[in-house]
Amino acid sequence: MHRLNCNVQRYGWGRRGLESKVAVFKKSQDPSFEIKESETYAELWMGTHPNCPSTIRTTAEPAQPLVDYIKSNPEKTLGHQIVNHFYSNNDILRSGDLPFLFKVLSINQALSIQAHPNKNLAAQLNKTDPKNYPDSNHKPEMLIAISEQFDALCGFRPIDQILDNFEKYQELVNLCTRENYDSLKKFKSQAQLKSCFSSLMSQSEQMIAEQLQSLRSKIDQKNPSNLESLFVTLNDQYQNDVGCFSIFLLNLICLRKGEAIFLSANVPHAYLSGDGVECMACSDNVVRAGLTPKFKDVKILCDMLDYSMKTSEENKLRGLELCDYVTSYRPSVDEFSVQDINVKSVHLTKGRLEIPAVESGSILIVTQSTDGLFFQCDGNKLDAKVGFVYYIDCGKTVYLLDEMGNCEGSLRAFRAFCDIK
Repeated sequence: MHRLNCNVQRYGWGRRGLESKVAVFKKSQDPSFEIKESETYAELWMGTHPNCPSTIRTTAEPAQPLVDYIKSNPEKTLGHQIVNHFYSNNDILRSGDLPFLFKVLSINQALSIQAHPNKNLAAQLNKTDPKNYPDSNHKPEMLIAISEQFDALCGFRPIDQILDNFEKYQELVNLCTRENYDSLKKFKSQAQLKSCFSSLMSQSEQMIAEQLQSLRSKIDQKNPSNLESLFVTLNDQYQNDVGCFSIFLLNLICLRKGEAIFLSANVPHAYLSGDGVECMACSDNVVRAGLTPKFKDVKILCDMLDYSMKTSEENKLRGLELCDYVTSYRPSVDEFSVQDINVKSVHLTKGRLEIPAVESGSILIVTQSTDGLFFQCDGNKLDAKVGFVYYIDCGKTVYLLDEMGNCEGSLRAFRAFCDIK
């Protein structure tokens, strides 16, 4: 079990200063890290992705990259089954790469309307446009809320909700066109929804600006609904961006702490606000079309999307309780699963409990902890402090110790690992 030093991405949508859990966790890992209240701290990357790789904390200089540690003995560190499954005949992962990338997100401003390509499309985009699509791997991903509330757009709404929003907002009809709307109303199919969404996202800048101004002026003169208030917020964050209208077609999901969503290939989504832990296949591929100043690939996005219409609840990923203090979230991909380890004082009455081994190398981050708690692995005692991140070799059992002996200890941690289904 090795403590890691992980690095930060400072995207503009991140929370600022000490309001960002990313910054707080990084400062805990590295006391020399300076937090500036004027700067944003958006993501903490935990893994081997070359854009922001983790290192093992040692007294040696330079620090050992995690990828080199895994490469030194993949069978021991990552696991025989994982090595055979992911490294054999694989031209995407390098030796030593983790198949997953684990992150903490602290979101103050909406991320782009986006989706992630499947393996075939990812390889094609990387070949034809490596500047905008630097990875050839797919990027299914899962997010678990660690703040009291985490808001996101995810997947298309049920057809009745979509049609109801068309009835309420003439501007939406204007952008999607009356012909497409009438066809959707008549046939209620994914093909008609694709036509509506494609028309919406492809309109001219002038048309978009006019319809945004029209709807905004109407909302400003009334007591807005929650959805209309979100429209105003997004319009303030991204002026003249067609993505503001996507909220009338996509589900608004409000996750409570510990709830999760899984985003398979081609599912449209946008994270809006909150803190979460996110796990994905080891890739940085994103196809965007709204709520962003970055490169937009509207045609590719509209062509690739999954136009299934589901409720918010159907888009959530249910956890499986392994024991009183471990819940496992197992999406339908082999690259990753995530355990939510939620230890309360009642679980520590004997001062010690077991965190079961998994048959894969894994990464664990502590998000909440009381004083006096330690991990024990192979006879070594390690601090269980907030923000600390550890790499755990395949098959290793870890114990949580309460050395205060007052049975008042508690801990929340999340552990990502490969999980061949």
